[in-house]
Amino acid sequence: MYSNEDYLIQLLTEAGLVTEQDLSHAKGTKKPNETMVEGLIKSGIVSEEDVARTMSVSSGMEFVDLAGFAPAPELKAVVPEEVARRYKAVPLGYEHGRLKVAITDPNNFETLDALPHVLGPDIDISCTTP
Repeated sequence: MYSNEDYLIQLLTEAGLVTEQDLSHAKGTKKPNETMVEGLIKSGIVSEEDVARTMSVSSGMEFVDLAGFAPAPELKAVVPEEVARRYKAVPLGYEHGRLKVAITDPNNFETLDALPHVLGPDIDISCTTP
């Protein structure tokens, strides 16, 4: 689930990835427990990568494709599994002495506020797919 779905749908529409017809289709076919964005993804109208790339552009974050990526074992000690799951954060490594972390929802301000407190202030945050 995305933290600000209305805004995300607006971004997808402005990017030309979603039309009003697409929204109507997704609304009619999505399950009651699904969000509109999940319905758009499930219908094949947009992909998770389309959504993540759109959010990364909007937030000014770098998009990182994690297909086939596995964090180095030593990073698991830096970002405990509980923290990674709670904030949907993946440690990518260190660059110029700063920890690089990828998250799935750059519009989730709780995550953006919490990570520097939990992991330390010297982090760079990127966006990725769930």
